[in-house]
Amino acid sequence: MFYPLGAGQVATGEYESAARWSSAFEKYQDARAAGHAMPIIFGDASNDSGHLYKWGLLDSLTVDDSGTKVRFSGVRDLGGHFSPELVKVSNREPVSRDVRRGCSIVYTPDFVTEAYEQAALSALNSADRNGDEWPGSTRMVPQSHARPTMRVFIANFGLENYLWPTCLNHSTVATFEDEDLRPFWVAGDRDGYIAHCIKTKKTAAGITPTAPVASRWYNLGHIISSTEGDMWIHRERDDLWWTISRPGQVMVTLEPAFKPAHNGRQVYVLQKPADSWSNKNKKKVPLKWNALHAKAREFLFTEGTLQQLRPDNAAYAIALVDGRDLAAWHADPAWRAKEATAKKGPVTIFSARQRAVVRMVRTAQATAAGANGQQVLRTVKNKDVRFASPLQFEQYVAALIASQDELCAITGLQLQFDGDDDDPELLCSLDRIDSDGHYEPDNLQVVCRFINRWKNNGNDAELRRLIHLVRTGG
Repeated sequence: MFYPLGAGQVATGEYESAARWSSAFEKYQDARAAGHAMPIIFGDASNDSGHLYKWGLLDSLTVDDSGTKVRFSGVRDLGGHFSPELVKVSNREPVSRDVRRGCSIVYTPDFVTEAYEQAALSALNSADRNGDEWPGSTRMVPQSHARPTMRVFIANFGLENYLWPTCLNHSTVATFEDEDLRPFWVAGDRDGYIAHCIKTKKTAAGITPTAPVASRWYNLGHIISSTEGDMWIHRERDDLWWTISRPGQVMVTLEPAFKPAHNGRQVYVLQKPADSWSNKNKKKVPLKWNALHAKAREFLFTEGTLQQLRPDNAAYAIALVDGRDLAAWHADPAWRAKEATAKKGPVTIFSARQRAVVRMVRTAQATAAGANGQQVLRTVKNKDVRFASPLQFEQYVAALIASQDELCAITGLQLQFDGDDDDPELLCSLDRIDSDGHYEPDNLQVVCRFINRWKNNGNDAELRRLIHLVRTGG
C-alpha cells in the first residue's frame, strides 16, 4: 500500500482519514487471514518530487462510517526511490510523481521485499521492531513479491520435449501446431479449432481432449507469439534452465512431425526469440534440481506443455534466478513442514498432485461401493469402478490430469492439488461426464470441487451451457 504523508505524521505510527479505504481494508484482511505481513510505503507529501522515503508494516487498518484508521510500526528509511517505481494493482500503471494524497494499492517493489527479508533475517538474533522482535516468521503478502510485468512459465517444448534442443541451441521458446489445425488458428476461429480437436485429436495419453484442453492448445500459439519479457523455466534432468523472452517476430516453419502417427506428416513449429538459456542464477551459482527446496520442486516442474505460475510461486522463481535470499519463503510453516517430511526418507514422498490422485480414486471407490442399487427413500443407481486395479485407476486419473494441462475440464480454471492449495473450492475432483454412468475410461473428467458440487447428478451439457451463459452474459 502507498500513501503520501508528512514526516511528522509518519513518526506517530498512526493516521486517520475521512475517506473509507475499502479496497485497502479488503487486502489487509486477506493478508491477515493468510498469516502474511502487509507493507505500507510513504511518499513525500510536501512537494511533487515523488520521493519515497519511509516504509513499515501495517499493524491495523479499520474502516467505519467516520473513515479509516491506520496503525503501523517498524518504520525504516527508503533512499533513492520514487513513486513511478510503484505499480498500481488496479491498472498496472505507475504511480504519478505529483500524487500528494490518497491511498493506492500497489505491488510491493523488489527493493521493499529485499529490505523486508534482510530485516527479518537480522531480527533472528536481535530485537529490531520498536523494542519487539521483528516478525521474521511472517512472510510478505504473496502478491507483493510479484513483478506484475513479468509472467513466469514452467515449460516443456513439444511432445516428449523434442523441441528442447532447438530452444537451447537457438535461444528460443517454442511450441508446435498440427498442420490441419493451423488454418483455424490463423483465421482466429477458436470454436472451429476446438471442434476439430475434439473430433479428430487425442492427447499424448490417448484421451479425447475436452473443450478447455483444446482451447488451451489454441492459446499456446498466442502465448508463444506474444511473450516478451517473461521468464521461462525448464527442468532437464538435474539442471534447472531459465531464459527471458525477447521482442521480435515469431518464427513459423513447416517441419516433419516428431510423431507422424499422432500429429500427421508435418507440423508448424513456432519459435520466439529469447535470451541465451542458462542453468546458473544471475550470481553464477548452478541451479541444481536436487538442491532446491522440496516445496519449490512441487511447482517448478510440469508434466504438461506449460504452466504459468501463480504470483507467489512466480515471485519465488524470480528470486531464485536473481540469486536473492529465499529465507522469507523457507521460514514459512508450510515450507518448513514440507522440507521436514522430505528429509524423513527412505519413504515415498508423494507430490501434491499424487496425493490428489489417490484421494480422488479412493473417493470414487467408496462412492461406487455405496451405490449398489439399494432402495432407501429412492433407488441409488449402480456406479461401478471399471478398472482392473486401483493402480490402473490411479494411472488413468494422473494421465487425465496431464491431458487437461491441469485445468478444470468444464471451466478451464487452474486446478489445485492437496497440500499445495490456497482455495479449497479449486481442489481437483473426479467427475463422471454421464452422471448415470460408471467410473470408466471416456466417462471421467477432472473438475474443480465447486463445479462437481454444482453439477451433482445433473447433465454435463446443461451445466456447460449455464457456465457459458454466465461468462457471456447470455
